[in-house]
Parts: sequence; C-alpha cells; structure tokens
Amino acid sequence: MAGHPPNVSFMYIRENKSETGAPNAGHTIQQIWVFNAIQIAGFLFNGAILLTVLLSSNVRRTPTWFGLMASWMVFTLSNLLIVGHQIGPDPGFGICLTQAGFVYASPVLISFYGVAFILQLYLTVSNVFNAAQAGAKRNVFLLLAPPVLFVGIFVEVLVQGLLDQKLVQRNATGMFCHLTQNLATIITGFTVSCAMTMMLTLEALTATIVYRNWAAFRHQTKPVRSNGMLSLTMIIRSAIFSLLSLLIIVLSGASLSIPDGSRSDAALNIVVGSLPLAVALTFGTQADIVRVWMFWKKDVLPPPAPITDSGTTADKV
Repeated sequence: MAGHPPNVSFMYIRENKSETGAPNAGHTIQQIWVFNAIQIAGFLFNGAILLTVLLSSNVRRTPTWFGLMASWMVFTLSNLLIVGHQIGPDPGFGICLTQAGFVYASPVLISFYGVAFILQLYLTVSNVFNAAQAGAKRNVFLLLAPPVLFVGIFVEVLVQGLLDQKLVQRNATGMFCHLTQNLATIITGFTVSCAMTMMLTLEALTATIVYRNWAAFRHQTKPVRSNGMLSLTMIIRSAIFSLLSLLIIVLSGASLSIPDGSRSDAALNIVVGSLPLAVALTFGTQADIVRVWMFWKKDVLPPPAPITDSGTTADKV
C-alpha cells in the first residue's frame, strides 16, 4: 500500500514505483473524478452520521467512536487537497507536500482510533463479567494516542519533503501527492500493520468472552429500545470494520505487481478510497441512528442509559 487503514490512504502503503508525477496516458479524467466523488460522498455521509449522534438526545456513543468517525472525514479530505491540480501542471510544492503528509498520516490516525474503539468495546464486554475495570487515565490515553501518532508521521513526511523537494511528486494516477522515497511508506505500513494486529487480537478476545458467557451475555443484552447494556450487533459491526481494513491491506499488498499509474492502479485507488463509504454504511445503519432519520415516526423512546467510565451501554461504543 502506498499511503492510507488501514487506506496510506491504505492505498499508499504500497511501494512507490513511479519516478514521475505525470498521469499515464491510459489514465482518464473520469477515473479521477470518480475517485473525487467517492471521497466527497464519504465525507458527507460520515459527517451526517456524526451530526446525527451529536444532535440527537436518543443516541449515545463513546468518545472513541466519535474519534473513529472523525478520522475517516480527515482521510477523505486529505484525498481532496489537490482537486483541480490532478491533471496538467503539477500542484504547488506546499500543497503537494501537505497532502503527502496527510496521505501517510491519516491511515495511522484511522488505525489507532480503530484500536481505541475496539479496545473500549472489549473492556465494556469484559466489565459485564467483572473481568476488567475502566479508568479515566485509560480513556484519556485512548483519545490522545491516535492524534499524537498522526502528528508524528505528518512531521516526519514534512521533514523528508523539505530536505529533498524532488521526493514530493504527484502520483502517476494523478489522484494524490506522495513521496517517491520509500521510508515514509515503510514507517506508515509498519505502524498500520501493528495497529491491525492489535485490532484483530482484541476482536478475537471479545468474541471469546461472548462465546464463553453466551447465556449470561444474552441476559445482560436485552435491549431497551435504542440503548441496551450491550449490543451483539455492535460487536459484529466492529468485526466487519476490522475485516474491511484487513482486506484493504491484502489488496494493497497484491497491488505491488500492478504498474504504477495504470488503469488497474487507478481502479484499485478507487476501490480503497471507497472504504469511508463502507464505514459509514457499517456504523450509520444502527437502529437508533436510523430511527432518528425516520422523523415521520414519532414513537416515544425512553431516555438512553448514561455512559459511564465502566462502560455499561453497548450501543454507545
């Protein structure tokens, strides 16, 4: 992968094989605008879901959920920074370097907010069976670690680009700017891979706890309208998110055999760039959110259960 999820965008964690920033002859303007349209749609859909939860009194989510959804909005915006300069003359050095920084840093932000989100889900499930205790310091760490790593990667790319400006080029597909030197790719790829390992491990541990305590879990998770003590659907949705991220990494690895700037390369970028829409579909179709959008149905809902440090409400995660 060359730059994003888990998307250097994931797509950017692949090895840089192009020595030129000019789009190949086989690349079409239509592919670029399909890519742009998908990013805009991803930003709008994830933004709409965030606003729904923020403005609704009947929906509750944890801060790590908000961080995860917001990180996907950062991801989509990072892919749009050189819109209008994807064909023709190269974009200015400053905007190209800035986008390269976001392209390599946003996958790390997404990955570790994914880790934080799934870790909080795991601890919530564990707490139901008195297997774990929450704490304010842990919550602060979960929220601060992803942006700190994001800034670190962003600064690392800026330093590389400023030390050797020739490294900063528009990718051969014309869709985004990157560095032609592989250090940033290696660092981002390794960091994202570590995050994915943690995510999948936490998913497996969560599934194990639920399986071993299935009878008690079903008793604990009887829903109270939009808010239950724990949600099996949220566990399933988080697993889908992890598998989507893993799939992107596999596709990005396979893309090493695809010529940079080819139609197949551009098509892969579009597929990977559609991940924000998949995330919006995964987390935006939960019953309590859909119920808010169905404004013509005025059924009375009980107030949602409060979110506490011990994490007893599953729909909140």
